[in-house]
Amino acid sequence: MKHNPFKPDPKVPWCRKCRAHTPTNEWGEVYFAGRPVKAHNSIRCKQCNSYMFSYTVMRKNNVLWTLVAVVTLGLGGLLFFLADSRGGGDEAAKDVGAYIGLLGGLPSAGLVAWHTYVLTRQNRWMKRQERKSEKQIEELGKIYWRSVSPYDGDKPDAL
Repeated sequence: MKHNPFKPDPKVPWCRKCRAHTPTNEWGEVYFAGRPVKAHNSIRCKQCNSYMFSYTVMRKNNVLWTLVAVVTLGLGGLLFFLADSRGGGDEAAKDVGAYIGLLGGLPSAGLVAWHTYVLTRQNRWMKRQERKSEKQIEELGKIYWRSVSPYDGDKPDAL
């Protein structure tokens, strides 16, 4: 088989709904009146039209957002506690520290949690696929290419 979507490959986009490296629809720039309005790289699964994720890109984004969360939470906490340690406490500085920590750090921490969740699911799938024999993976690939609609990769009879 030329391309088996069930062989783990961290460089190829992965569909979390189909649980496979399915074919993709990719869009680049969005044009309005002949000018590029927004440049983005949206990769969607051809089978179920959900967003696909590249393992290596997600890991880089996870590291970036972890750093942003740590810096903003640390800066906010530092401002909050420095303002409190001055004796009487500077309420304006405490408020600024709390706002920086809450408004900057919590959304970043949420993105880190979501990226970690997606990466954990893909890691589990990759480990399950590595435990299977080459023959089992080939059979799953043949079943996949015969099917019209997506299914949960380990349960071909789930349709």
